[in-house]
Amino acid sequence: MLYLGIDFGTTGVRTGLYEKNGNEIAFSSVAYDTFSIKPSYAEQHPYDWWEALGTATKDLLKKSQVHPEDIASLAVDFHSCSVMLCSKTGEPLRDCIIWMDVRAASESDEINEITGESLSPEWMPAKLLWLKRNEPYAYDKAEVFCEAEDWMNYMLTGKWSININCSVNWGYNSDKQCFSEPFYEKIGMSEAISKFPSDHVYAVGDIIGPLTDSAASHLGLLPGTIVACGGIDSSIGILGMGAAEEGKLALCTGSSNLAMVLTKNPLFNKDGVNLGPNHLIHGYYTDYRGQTASGSVIQWAKRTLYSNLPDNSAYQIMDNEAADIPVGSDGLLVLDYLQGNKHPYLDGNVRGMIYGLSLSHTRAHIYRALLEGICYETAHLLSQFKEAGRPINEISLSGGFAKSSILLSILADVCGVTVNVPEYSQCSCLGSGIVAATAAGAWENLQEASKNMTHFRTTVYPSKDNNLKYQKLFALYLETYPDFRDYFHKVSKVFQTL
Repeated sequence: MLYLGIDFGTTGVRTGLYEKNGNEIAFSSVAYDTFSIKPSYAEQHPYDWWEALGTATKDLLKKSQVHPEDIASLAVDFHSCSVMLCSKTGEPLRDCIIWMDVRAASESDEINEITGESLSPEWMPAKLLWLKRNEPYAYDKAEVFCEAEDWMNYMLTGKWSININCSVNWGYNSDKQCFSEPFYEKIGMSEAISKFPSDHVYAVGDIIGPLTDSAASHLGLLPGTIVACGGIDSSIGILGMGAAEEGKLALCTGSSNLAMVLTKNPLFNKDGVNLGPNHLIHGYYTDYRGQTASGSVIQWAKRTLYSNLPDNSAYQIMDNEAADIPVGSDGLLVLDYLQGNKHPYLDGNVRGMIYGLSLSHTRAHIYRALLEGICYETAHLLSQFKEAGRPINEISLSGGFAKSSILLSILADVCGVTVNVPEYSQCSCLGSGIVAATAAGAWENLQEASKNMTHFRTTVYPSKDNNLKYQKLFALYLETYPDFRDYFHKVSKVFQTL
């Protein structure tokens, strides 16, 4: 039997067919658009997802020559913090406000001040409060408040439900099996709880139900195919990276970096309404630290330092030049806060810095220093886990970093840990395949499935000599922000007044 993994990302849907051992039979993807009518806004049309999914699954069957009866189950992961208002029959009352939309920044600040929480403007409570104030007609008319993941599961099964993996961000506690009523009362949205489809609550890997006749026809599959509960794309990616056990860190790299670990006890925000538990795997919390800019810094370097290079060879040339520069970039130290800092400082007013420039430095020196600065900040994330009592022994990495051998080498040397790169780059898609296989009984549990279905194509080991050099530079990096924070803020204020 085969298992269908479906990954809805920000730019498109990806589908993969997997065997029990994790071997990928076929892969297909279809893009869709994001709309931004104002700064800080980002929305998508839900039916664009649905049409894209139908196209992708039928293309997958065509490529693989697989018969629908050979597909035992499917699971979906989705970009999270993507809020929808719907009727009970599944009709969206407005477009989806997706994760990158931060129009609710003032609502988030207000919620945090009232409750003492540390909630992001990306999350459900802040966005719902914005909708209540700015689009009361849609807010009041809606019978269901949900995330994109839950709407898609409804479209597949005809059954409303919520998943624990997403709903912890709205204040759901799976141990108590309820939302926090005091929290919603404090922020003036007690009515929201009754609109969350919490009559059916599923953990990752639970069976939601069979695929309906209409959904099966749209996807080209058989009615009755098992639909398993997935979750947030990054969380499901932990499974596809083979990092579903303590001591391993899943590092999702892209425009920004997200570092995630599984722990028996919470490490950060231990009293928060969005804590969990059982976020991904029963008995575990999923703790994370975030890096605001990483791949976006590399894109900036290409745009500014290497604009003369052709797109099809630019990054390889950049990496080749960086590889010829020694550890420490001949005296350059970069603070990679080009978009501020997420963890641990939560400082949006600080910006990047390159120290040590001289007339002898070239663009290759600057690029190498930028890569080192990115990796210093990743090492900073790892140090936060260590300080909280969970040292990291190895990293499993997905995303853009996996394409750069020099970046992988620098990362391993700076952090002093082994870096594993999975065989398949679409880790969330494989992760959903792992979920589907577990739900169909191919494996006893998610951890066993992840261990057996994930394989690595590259393992990079740190150089002891380079790590000793980087330890000295990393110590200087860590001193930079605390020593210069007040100065950075003073400079920001002056520029804001010009």
